[in-house]
Amino acid sequence: MNTLKEQLDHAQGVAELATSVICSLIALIESQDIDISDVECSVCTEGDQQIGNKITLRQLTNVVLDELNTVKVLEGVE
Repeated sequence: MNTLKEQLDHAQGVAELATSVICSLIALIESQDIDISDVECSVCTEGDQQIGNKITLRQLTNVVLDELNTVKVLEGVE
């Protein structure tokens, strides 16, 4: 069984990776003068039927950043 610290370390690593990917994607698209921050995407799908909620890239980015901040606070980083 993983300790809380190991779980937090893993969560922080995942959050940092996700943040990096999202930031890189935003930078790439914005460099071409395209604003996609309010584009809606499906969170999850099953076959041809959507079973998840829709979220904008801006909302997804905020969720990831909030989760990363939560992990940092729990670890006492901030």
